[in-house]
Amino acid sequence: MTNPFRQRDRARLYAAMVKEYRERGPVLFYPHLREEPLNTNVLRHPGNSWAGWFWRGFADSLPATMWDAGSKQQFTYVCYRAGRDMALNEEGKP
Repeated sequence: MTNPFRQRDRARLYAAMVKEYRERGPVLFYPHLREEPLNTNVLRHPGNSWAGWFWRGFADSLPATMWDAGSKQQFTYVCYRAGRDMALNEEGKP
């Protein structure tokens, strides 16, 4: 999977969120529950803003029309997009 962001700070955040997800890091998962099967919602740690946006993207819970060109420059969108990409990757889609 390629990183869709070119700006260094956004590309680094996207890569960090993907890494957290793949390694079940404490930013996205409750540390004491990380060994549970991934498909359980109880694992999700929405305790910080970026994790919340990641999980919103993972669930695809927001309309695509919400993100205009200016919004796509925000760190919240980077986290949302990382979550969405991880969900699509889980489903076997590109």
